[in-house]
Amino acid sequence: MKVQTILDQKSKVIFSADPETTLCQAMDMMLEKNVTALIVMKNNDLEGIISQRDVMRICHVSANSPKELKVRDFMTRSELLYTCGPDDTIEKLMDTMTEKRIKHIPVLKEDKLVGVISIGDIVKNLLDAAKSDNKLLNDYISGNYPS
Repeated sequence: MKVQTILDQKSKVIFSADPETTLCQAMDMMLEKNVTALIVMKNNDLEGIISQRDVMRICHVSANSPKELKVRDFMTRSELLYTCGPDDTIEKLMDTMTEKRIKHIPVLKEDKLVGVISIGDIVKNLLDAAKSDNKLLNDYISGNYPS
């Protein structure tokens, strides 16, 4: 299965923050939107990503207030991001996420951000596929399989 399949099933909204956003503002946005990461954009260009895990780590070790710290100083920068394309397979994404221990991967098409795939998106997709397969098998076993 391709990444585009999951993108087609998701909202097209990408929650993002500016690099100058404070960590406190980023936390507020994540809580308000019920998301666990924000894409960092500047002038419609992907600059990086910041996750709840990043914010927790920073708040734990920093002597400064989250109201003073900027996203730009703690985000995973675009040159270090793992990204994928719409034609990549879900299996490839799962391998990357598992190996690198990451939960969000930006999707780029011709160097433009077209979406973000989270581990939750993949789990939902796999669960939906398993439910569909189970229904087909149950229908077949019970003789209700369409001919």
